[in-house]
Amino acid sequence: MVNKILGSATNRAASAAKACAAVSCPRLAVKSGQSCCALRPLRPFCASRVSISVTRQTDQRNVYVVDDNRDVRRSLSYMLSASDTPSRPFGSGQDFLDSLDDLQPGCILLDLRMPVMDGFAVMEALARRGVDWPVIVMTGHGEISIAVRAMKQGAIDFIQKPFAEEALSGCLETGFKLLAERLEAGQRRRVARERVDQLTARETEVLEGLLAGESNKQLAGRLGISLRTVEMHRGNMMDRLAVANLAEALTLAMEAGLKPADPVATSEGAARQPA
Repeated sequence: MVNKILGSATNRAASAAKACAAVSCPRLAVKSGQSCCALRPLRPFCASRVSISVTRQTDQRNVYVVDDNRDVRRSLSYMLSASDTPSRPFGSGQDFLDSLDDLQPGCILLDLRMPVMDGFAVMEALARRGVDWPVIVMTGHGEISIAVRAMKQGAIDFIQKPFAEEALSGCLETGFKLLAERLEAGQRRRVARERVDQLTARETEVLEGLLAGESNKQLAGRLGISLRTVEMHRGNMMDRLAVANLAEALTLAMEAGLKPADPVATSEGAARQPA
């Protein structure tokens, strides 16, 4: 009797697991007795989740003051603390770069005229490291041409010394908004890259062909495989990316920085494919 009751309970659990799997992901097959909670398909790419995490990260509104003048650093620290804006001063560009790995994303108030390493050298070093935090350069009176050069190099704005609190606040608000946008875009790229990296070499080739506008028939001709094999790789690719349609797959591929297939190779492949 006990064995019969236990067997009935096991069957009910298996049926419930199958029903749960059918709702969450119809393509998953659940074996008898296996929990549906153990089968978690990849979640579709969703920009809203990324936006939430980035917003929380940039709520800190960090500001990094890079200036060799101690009085300027003190003045800015006082001004920023009065508006409850966290700041951290650095007496040289090298000190700032040496601490970069331990810093949270933020806006950079950067003096252009510093000894040893000036502001331009700091901006070049940031670009080499792939750090795109907003830079606001600080210049002296009559140095507009230098500020314009800095903006061509990537600075988002410039402010002349001495500057009013209102002017500084306006520049920083612009910087914080841009920082949030850049972080969100960067996070989307990272998530998309992780998804695309799960593809096999052949699935990646199929996705690159689809980015180039190739049909399944053209893909088969260029890759030298059958149409049915292309359809199989395309279906597997969609499953690995956890997308619902081709439009989502292409959006994900572009976010990941994937390049379309070589148009020359595409044309040659299409020409070889019989009508």
